Amino acid sequence: MLFSRTILFALWQSVFALGFRLAGSTRPWAASVPWWLLTASLGNITNIGLLAWVARREGTRLSHIFNFERRTWRVDVPLVIAATAVAAPLGYFPNPLLARALFGSRGVVIPMMFQPLPEWAIRLAAFVFPISIALSELPNYYGYVMPRLKTLTGAGWQIIIMVSLSHSLQHITLPLLFDVRFMLCRFGMFLPFALFVAGAIN
Repeated sequence: MLFSRTILFALWQSVFALGFRLAGSTRPWAASVPWWLLTASLGNITNIGLLAWVARREGTRLSHIFNFERRTWRVDVPLVIAATAVAAPLGYFPNPLLARALFGSRGVVIPMMFQPLPEWAIRLAAFVFPISIALSELPNYYGYVMPRLKTLTGAGWQIIIMVSLSHSLQHITLPLLFDVRFMLCRFGMFLPFALFVAGAIN
């Protein structure tokens, strides 16, 4: 499960690329790139299914992974707001900084990621992507993987580093472009955020 999301995103983009190839595209992988919000949504949905499956195998339920605690919500809500205030800039500012460092301009990465799509696909992605990622990304890494790795190994900061690196790694497949600078930018831009979240939850 540590690397499941990275694999799933690449697999679903491969499915789209295969579909474009069968439809006669001469550049099927390039044709699949603009659809990454939908391939990511399918990866998220598959990830939720995997979480439900492994939870059943462990004799528990998917809802236990989300670990909502009603008794402490009055304390938890202000903590989440404070954590978000720190995490939001950590998730944003590395992006333009890395884009400028790697490409010489902060405006290069966005056009590589967001390319024209049919209106129906944009509407569908705008609805499915944020919901599916909220129900899968943090629950996978910090609700399922990190507690179990800590239990299995007894390690502390090593697990924080490992899970944070894996969390950041998934972004090189959102979308998967075989461009080293793009991959480095996508990986590095989320690393401070992932380290903060892992440390805060730990």
